Amino acid sequence: MRAALSDAAGARALCGRRVRYRGRSYIVADLLWEEGWMILQATDRDRVQNDSFGRPSRVVPDEVRLRLRNREGEPFPLWEELQPLD
Repeated sequence: MRAALSDAAGARALCGRRVRYRGRSYIVADLLWEEGWMILQATDRDRVQNDSFGRPSRVVPDEVRLRLRNREGEPFPLWEELQPLD
């Protein structure tokens, strides 16, 4: 996992893969390499999303946003907590 998160091409290859993060199952939904974010989408829980007026309107998978790099551009040690499931 460490090698996959060390460059943009390797990290993008994780999109769509199932991973375990902090004991829960997720799918890597998106990777924003330039901004330094990885978006994980939960496979086992949902949340209610509000419309533009603040009213509950639909159920969507819960998401977690993870920082890929610190301010110096060094990668965070995500590989210690992300485990591939497939």
